[in-house]
Amino acid sequence: MFFRTLYSKLLFIILFISICSLGVLGFISYDDQKEILANQIDRNLHFASESVSGEINEFIYERLADIDLLRRNTVITNFHGNSEEVKKEFYSFIESHDKYFYGSILLNKKGIVIADMGDGMLGANLSTRSWVDKANENGIYFSDIYLSPVINRPLVVLAARVEKSDGVHLGTVSTSIDLDAFWDLIDRFSKQSSNANSHDLAFLMNGKGEIIAHPERSYIFNVNFFNYYGVEKEKLKDALQNKEILLSEDESYSFSVSKIQHVNGFNNDWYVVISSPTNKMYEPLRQLLVKYLFIFIIVLLTSIILSIWLTKYLTKPIYELVERVSIFGEGKTPQNKINNTYKEVIQLNASFDLMMEQIINREHEYRKAATILETTNYGVISISSTNKKITTFNSYCEDLFSISKDQVVGKSIENIKSINIEIFRFISVIDFDSFNSNEIKHKKIEFSLDLDSKLYTFSGTISSIPFSKEDLSNNDLLVMFTDITEQKILEKEIFHSEKLNAIGQMAAGIAHEIRNPLTTIKGFLELENDNNSSAGVYKPLLINEIERINSILNSMLSISKPKVSNKVVKTNINQLLDETILLFVNVLKNKDITVIKKFSKIPEFYVNDDYLRQVFFNMFQNANEAMESGGSLTIKTSFEDDQFCISISDTGIGMEQHVVNQLATPFFTTKEQGNGLGLMISYRIIQDLGGEIKVQSEKNKGTTFNIYIPTKADN
Repeated sequence: MFFRTLYSKLLFIILFISICSLGVLGFISYDDQKEILANQIDRNLHFASESVSGEINEFIYERLADIDLLRRNTVITNFHGNSEEVKKEFYSFIESHDKYFYGSILLNKKGIVIADMGDGMLGANLSTRSWVDKANENGIYFSDIYLSPVINRPLVVLAARVEKSDGVHLGTVSTSIDLDAFWDLIDRFSKQSSNANSHDLAFLMNGKGEIIAHPERSYIFNVNFFNYYGVEKEKLKDALQNKEILLSEDESYSFSVSKIQHVNGFNNDWYVVISSPTNKMYEPLRQLLVKYLFIFIIVLLTSIILSIWLTKYLTKPIYELVERVSIFGEGKTPQNKINNTYKEVIQLNASFDLMMEQIINREHEYRKAATILETTNYGVISISSTNKKITTFNSYCEDLFSISKDQVVGKSIENIKSINIEIFRFISVIDFDSFNSNEIKHKKIEFSLDLDSKLYTFSGTISSIPFSKEDLSNNDLLVMFTDITEQKILEKEIFHSEKLNAIGQMAAGIAHEIRNPLTTIKGFLELENDNNSSAGVYKPLLINEIERINSILNSMLSISKPKVSNKVVKTNINQLLDETILLFVNVLKNKDITVIKKFSKIPEFYVNDDYLRQVFFNMFQNANEAMESGGSLTIKTSFEDDQFCISISDTGIGMEQHVVNQLATPFFTTKEQGNGLGLMISYRIIQDLGGEIKVQSEKNKGTTFNIYIPTKADN
């Protein structure tokens, strides 16, 4: 339930983003600081080991310089057997370096002690001691720290080869280093660390891992570094090479190791080790973590408070808008306005106000349309295309079928059959299945139906009304109809009357046309009665007049039953126009009418040329009669899109549009002596050829007839 509200979801999202952002930023920041601090700790530890190592290196350099100075003493190099003089020099040397040395002896080249500060070693043979040979070989020798079996304590021997001024080997001088002074170097670092509240410890070990200097003296020669701390020798090499921190086996101690440099006379593998408890060493890291956690908690609490405030600020106007929608949904008009909020909600509220206004207006329009629907003189029935249920049935339909719409609306067509068979028969007459409901269409319908023992004729439309432009399949089929039974009866009476009138006009036209040739025939027959000898002269005229009567009767037959003859010949329209216009040359010339020909190169085709000649003749005849005061007759031909175009233009008196609209009507004419048949027959001929005639005319400017004949007229 908590996550079903916008407030809870928004609060969760803001908190989630805030916590994740803080966590990621905190982790990255802490990790960077941790790495910096860890590197600093490691550098400090390395620096400490290198510092102690440097002090020890300096100590070794100084002691090697001291023994070198001693071996060059002239009393020693010029020794002639007087050991007392040598002893004095030894005391003088020790007194000047009493902090670092105690005891000195001089050996001859056979290894026999020939001078001793305490005389306890005088005459002793030390030739078997390793430091004697190494000193003689190298000139100077700084021994490793070892546990002396004589004095039972750690000892370091410094020995040097003694030569006379002429370079002759005299013997070996030796002295012992006071390890307390040496160990003070190690102890000094540990004391400084202790004073600084640090737990770092410095000690010295040899290559075997034996501790040879340590603040805890009990560790010396009693503890092996590798064994005691569980550190492998290979790791020591890697740590020295890569300057890394070593860890004890249980990781409780961290070590920084520096090797003492080898110099002439000192070749021992000594290592300065700085030891630090790991937990104490990385205590600053833990403090850093605590500090970051504290900051994170403070920022998190602040983020939560701000998130709650921000969520309320964001959702409050939305809840107010939801309340307005709920009020409007109950049919009421919300009065409260949402102000002083952020731009998006103001825009959303404005859109809602606009939508509310549109819905109110649409509802008003719907009520108005419903009122019109109920009061109109048209019947209205709508049927759902998906479930075939009736969705609209207005009062006109109620009166027609004598049934209430409450009994009809919501019922399927099949159910209507048992409720009112006449409605079912009415709907069945309308072919809904042939109406494509997947497209928006509008189709006129007209049908007759016997309802309640009376034949009705209905006229109307059927339309597809989709619920949306996107989904055309979900729609209603709307039928609007009206009873035109009385109108049809009236139309039949009018048609019958017009047909009688047309027959009368046709009879008058036939009588008018036939009267002239009959008058001529009558006159010639009367002459024949008066003078039989001249009868043969008038026979051709009589025959022509009879043929004229026959032609008029054929024209009448063309009106009632037009048909293009099957007699076709290969015809060139340009040539046919030339032949036809020749019949009017004298007439046109007398009227000062100029003929302009603009013939294009067009193909020949098979057609009845007599009928085309009759069409052109009628067109030229009309153009001639339209130009009583001269003018120009322009004839154009062209061929494109598989059809011929013949354009005949005159500059005559022209026609008004209502006259143009009736040119194809039988017996319609504006001429005193015309019968209105010529153009009508021309229209019929062109239509039978599959073509059409288009007319453009302007009063007092002229008329153009455009005749279009398709090449399919070839057949």
